[in-house]
Amino acid sequence: MFKKASNDYWENTWRQELATKSTMKYLQVQHPVVDNPHNLWKSTRPKQHEVQRAEIKARPITGTFILQTNAMKFNKSEVSATCKLCGSDDETREHLLGSCSAFSQIREENLTRLKAILSNDNIFTTITQDSGMLIQIILDCTHSSLKDHVILSRDQETDIERWSQAYCERLITHRAQIISSK
Repeated sequence: MFKKASNDYWENTWRQELATKSTMKYLQVQHPVVDNPHNLWKSTRPKQHEVQRAEIKARPITGTFILQTNAMKFNKSEVSATCKLCGSDDETREHLLGSCSAFSQIREENLTRLKAILSNDNIFTTITQDSGMLIQIILDCTHSSLKDHVILSRDQETDIERWSQAYCERLITHRAQIISSK
């Protein structure tokens, strides 16, 4: 009875907090919340490079990765929200993960892997034609907003999570290399 009451309390508390934080819109609270790690951590094997990948991905999923839009909001000096890589749009996490032209080759290579994991061309087409759905798959493929469109097996969720961790790591590393060379 105590465990159920504790789970209910924390689940309600976390759901209320997630609802008030726009940076957390892509994150799904797992059920039960206690003793049930998020898919991000369930899919990560206890190897240093995998844990580092998961840490890198945790920043965009929780909205704590500093992009130009964040720098503009919190910097008192003149900072532009425009992406330093492509210069065509504000650098948001959606732009970084799904549409920045500086990453088109990396994105294309990685979407081929996602297509293989899904093993269904219709589902892949549905996901890639809807930028919001693609971003949601990348950040948290277990999110309830996807359940009406995509039914994934537990193995697919794990494979997509591992794929998306590698994808995020590759994008963020490439971004850092480009910015440091300017």
